[in-house]
Amino acid sequence: MENGEYKVSLETLFKILSIFEMNIADFFHEEISGSVRDQGIEFLRQYQRLSPRAQEEVQDFIQFKLLHEDKPGTSINNKKSN
Repeated sequence: MENGEYKVSLETLFKILSIFEMNIADFFHEEISGSVRDQGIEFLRQYQRLSPRAQEEVQDFIQFKLLHEDKPGTSINNKKSN
């Protein structure tokens, strides 16, 4: 919140969604196929079985990947265009 941004852990987001009986696609107003939804559910189940420290590592890794995928000229973007 320091920069006017709110950061919520995946665990907290999924807890909020479960309270309102929503899935992530509903939250972001997106349509998802059954297989994608099933993959997301399986990912969440595996994530929830991790220790709190391991969950933090997963969140850090996702943030790292998102930062690097958004930068033009990164090896990830170069691989996509080749």
